[in-house]
Amino acid sequence: MKSVGVKAIDEQLKVAFGMVHELAGMRKAVEKAILELADECSLPESANMAQCLRIITLRLASCATVTNFKVVRSLGSFGGVGSGSSGGGGIGGYPHLKVVGELTPKLQRTMVTLDRALAEFCAVCTAANDLAGSVSAKCSSFGGVLEVFDLD
Repeated sequence: MKSVGVKAIDEQLKVAFGMVHELAGMRKAVEKAILELADECSLPESANMAQCLRIITLRLASCATVTNFKVVRSLGSFGGVGSGSSGGGGIGGYPHLKVVGELTPKLQRTMVTLDRALAEFCAVCTAANDLAGSVSAKCSSFGGVLEVFDLD
């Protein structure tokens, strides 16, 4: 970032660019999570969450040791996948798959990857609105600084 020489403007830009950088980092984390999930599901990079969920549910349905699975909305916080009767950690207020039965190592790895992807989506959902509002407020205050210095 190049300094414009006016301290008030430079400070506003520094804060706004930091927020934009943070938003870009969140986007990259979500993109990485969905790519990892698509790879785990043996789908192309262009796959979306619905396609991955379709593959995962087909794998769960065809697994002899899985007796039941359903989509539930959790009240807990993000957690790892355990074997046995629990298949999927809780993600506060967001849906996840609850699996009853023993998961194969491949399915367990798939469920961990799904939980990671859901955790990234949840983090973005909760933080993006706040961050976008802050960026918007900074941009508005930047306009006020321009008026003070008559730089329009």
